[in-house]
Amino acid sequence: MAADTPALADAPAGALTGAPPGALVQGAGQAGADLPELTVPVHFVAPERCHWPEMPAEGPARALPEEVLAGKCNAAVDPWTLRIFHDLRLHSSLVTLGSRTRADAINVSLLWDFGRKALRPGHFVVLTQSDGYPSPLADVLIRQNDVEPDGARSFHIPHTPQPGLVPRDPARGDRVEVLAFKGDRVNLDARFRSEGFLAELARRGVVLRTDFQAADGRQDWGDYSDVDCVLAVRDLTLADAANKPASKLTNAWMAGVPALLGPEPAFQSLRRDPLDYIEVRSPADVLAAIDRLQGEAGLYRRMVENGRARAVDYALPAVLTRWITLLNGPIAAAWARWKARPLALRAMDCAIKYLREGAARRDYLSYRDSGPRLLDGVPT
Repeated sequence: MAADTPALADAPAGALTGAPPGALVQGAGQAGADLPELTVPVHFVAPERCHWPEMPAEGPARALPEEVLAGKCNAAVDPWTLRIFHDLRLHSSLVTLGSRTRADAINVSLLWDFGRKALRPGHFVVLTQSDGYPSPLADVLIRQNDVEPDGARSFHIPHTPQPGLVPRDPARGDRVEVLAFKGDRVNLDARFRSEGFLAELARRGVVLRTDFQAADGRQDWGDYSDVDCVLAVRDLTLADAANKPASKLTNAWMAGVPALLGPEPAFQSLRRDPLDYIEVRSPADVLAAIDRLQGEAGLYRRMVENGRARAVDYALPAVLTRWITLLNGPIAAAWARWKARPLALRAMDCAIKYLREGAARRDYLSYRDSGPRLLDGVPT
């Protein structure tokens, strides 16, 4: 690990479009100094095989360098458990990490890392839902978008920003020459990889760069230095789309790059202004958006400036503040109510959760993989 906990950076508003080429957006990866104090013990839970060797669960808190974090956040457990532990541990000694839950703390685990066998009547559990389903095993759920949280048992906290994010080089000006997709190959609809679409892009002087994840899981999705626009369109089922994050949008805001995005609920829920992003459903929509960005004077610059203002609320300091505020407030209150219940009733609750979990998971898998899709009716 790095040396002692560093002075923590401010939100990245000034860095997003004014950083020198190749500079990291520090606010995207390091926490802010003015975080509220954590007042409750919080224990993050992840399988020991997933723990980062550079970040021992015991001993003094030390910050991992930005470039190390950039290579770590690949699987869902990384941003939702290990990354949040890393950042909150820098701020508070009340934060711990282990492979099993504790009776004397608020336990936080990724949904996929917590099964029915881990249930304990005396252990209070917060599950981060990620792309999954509202598991009955959770006492509290944390959703990665604000499409369906109820403010009672489920709450929204945005996904952490892409670590090691490198903003667009401001020397590129308003040019639109490189359209980039950053993600798994399966998540870019085939219509946007067709020869006809690529030819129409080339006719406009634009190339599509696909930064797919490597077969070994490695990815380099944080470098926007020579990217002019981001493309993200996938043909998910409506049920699957309802659980996805808005990361493609918020990372684009931080990078100083306009985004062309599909009709996903997470993006739509964040939209306040037409400058936030351009919604597209088809290759023709993308081409029309590029024509606008190339031909409408000032549009590109206005979208970048608007994104810079919006990004502050999704930079790491803001995300961690939401974590601490939620833990200190609604989650701590729910934990207090839960502890006031007799152990016999909590044991009964565990039995009910155990029985409901199997059906909930089966229903989720069924709905996720079948039913209406986002791009139904769009020509192939």
